[in-house]
Amino acid sequence: PAKLMLEKTVDQSEVNAGETVNFTIMARNVGGSSATNIKLVDVLPKGLIGLLIAIIFLASMGSTASG
Repeated sequence: PAKLMLEKTVDQSEVNAGETVNFTIMARNVGGSSATNIKLVDVLPKGLIGLLIAIIFLASMGSTASG
């Protein structure tokens, strides 16, 4: 079966008003079969507004990703 591992990191622990903070979410299938119909939902911490959300999918070892 598919087995997803998720890791979320942030580039700074404190942010002042008007500054930019970047979150990175890495999803990896470490299982023995393809993962299909995956939906990842992440809520911004209280007080942050998402002005720009960039989603980048990387495919490797014959697997594909779409969004």
